[in-house]
Amino acid sequence: MKIFTIKAENFLEWYFNTGSDEEIEDGRIMMGERVITSLINTGQSNISIDEIFSEATFESLPLSYLEEFNDNDDVELGDYCEKYSIDYTIKLIP
Repeated sequence: MKIFTIKAENFLEWYFNTGSDEEIEDGRIMMGERVITSLINTGQSNISIDEIFSEATFESLPLSYLEEFNDNDDVELGDYCEKYSIDYTIKLIP
């Protein structure tokens, strides 16, 4: 199993700021609804990067966001791993 790494700041940039305008807006609305629901139900809300990371899917992640690749690699992780038959996991790093 190949382990790829992604810096927390790169993960958040990709997660919240890539995709179509509609996808970005939908993701932010879902996160906001989650915070609001937690506030209503418990009076507080706390969402960590690790929690968001553990719920993410990475097939559309451009390789350029990963530490093992350079900034010019715009191939998506899912396509790359399928082409080379790679089983992978991604580790979040500070």
